[in-house]
Amino acid sequence: MRVSSAILGDSRVILLLLVVFLSLLSIERHGLEYGMDLVGGTSVILKVEGTCAKIKTNMDEGELKDLLEKETGVFVNVYKREDHLIPIEIMKLVDKEELESILKGKGEIVEFKKGAVFPITSDQIISTLQQRANWIGVKDIAIKPLKEKEYTLFISIEIAGREFQEARDVLTKTGKFEAKVVGRNVDGTEVNSLVFTGKDIQRVEAVQLIPPEYKEWRVPLTISEEGARRFAEATKNMALLQTDPKYLDGYLEIYVDDELKDRLRISADLKGRTQREVVVEGTAQDREEAYRNGRNMQVLLRSGALPVKVSLAREEYISPRLGEGFKKKAGIAGLVALAAIALVVFFFYRKTWISLPVILTLLSEVIIILGFASMIRWELDLPSIAGIVAAVGTGVDQQIIITDEVLREKRIPRGVSALVSRAFFVILGAALTTVAAMSPLLVLGFGRLKGFALTTIVGVLAGVLVTRPAYGRIITIVVENKMKKGEL
Repeated sequence: MRVSSAILGDSRVILLLLVVFLSLLSIERHGLEYGMDLVGGTSVILKVEGTCAKIKTNMDEGELKDLLEKETGVFVNVYKREDHLIPIEIMKLVDKEELESILKGKGEIVEFKKGAVFPITSDQIISTLQQRANWIGVKDIAIKPLKEKEYTLFISIEIAGREFQEARDVLTKTGKFEAKVVGRNVDGTEVNSLVFTGKDIQRVEAVQLIPPEYKEWRVPLTISEEGARRFAEATKNMALLQTDPKYLDGYLEIYVDDELKDRLRISADLKGRTQREVVVEGTAQDREEAYRNGRNMQVLLRSGALPVKVSLAREEYISPRLGEGFKKKAGIAGLVALAAIALVVFFFYRKTWISLPVILTLLSEVIIILGFASMIRWELDLPSIAGIVAAVGTGVDQQIIITDEVLREKRIPRGVSALVSRAFFVILGAALTTVAAMSPLLVLGFGRLKGFALTTIVGVLAGVLVTRPAYGRIITIVVENKMKKGEL
């Protein structure tokens, strides 16, 4: 039987060819997605300002929730008791000493994490941010949690190919909305009443630009009946100003994230009445800025507030031109690495029939890794490419082990297959060690190192399960053929 027929008819080689074909098909159909490193864009890290703890207490969940909300003044998530511990999540930063003071004599803190939220809350944050991004037309965006054990500490946002500035006001804001009636009653007492919150917003209208210069914008809102009743209660005793037209002696103040955004005069006709229609207004330097500011306010009000406050921890921008340069250099580096490997293998063995299968196997391994990345829509960045190079380097080592085992005992033709099997024990041990070392980076979510871990693990597994068995069979058939011909 001819060598080529024997090779192509082997089941392990057929599996390799099939996997390579499917990988190429996936790349052709889905394409490759590149991260910010290779196309430019902005990377932002948001810090979540919540506090998580696990409490050992005799109180039930409801009693613990009431106590914590009363003492902290914010919403608190209290989850079902697990292993005699109640997980709690306070929607602001709280020191451990403060929490111990609240629980004094009523509970014990077994586990504590400041600046963290549980996965349910981080999923809500990501869903809201993704919704905001969709509404402002940002498409190439990746939002994911950065975790430590079960806690989410940060939210990572990557926007490929564009600057973050236009989306900053939408994606880095908590979106907390409040409206207060502030003024003076007829009897001289002060009025400072919270009448509307984000939960009272039932409808947000489209942005309106006010002619003739269109530098002013407004966003009309419809408020709930309950909010309207609070407005009526707050204004029913307010004094009147002696002006024309007549206004109440006070304002409706609009706050977003505790920042005063607008102060609206209250018409005398609205005194003590349920007012459900509210308008948030603002001004800008030009028409474009006015529309952008109004649209951002509209998006914040529509999406509602994030469940917990977030703050900007880090921002990094890479220009598209620089990213494209990185992509070209990464491609060139990959080709140079393959060429260098080919030259080293050729000069080491000085036999084309050894070096050619090594290089073809490595190329197929790269294709398999890229095909897998394409299939799961993984964004390739510089750490991912470093992982591919690491996998290729590991692959060369393992192929040299196989080749040396075969050539070392070349005088015993009947033992070639057994020698290859023996080499695979060494290869399997090395592969499992690599996978074990990379798994924490992949599972625990250490930012961009996940890309490095993923491509390295996929490359190593592809090698052990597909490419290395095929190469072992190819080199076995070739060596046995050379032995029969007396060329070894």
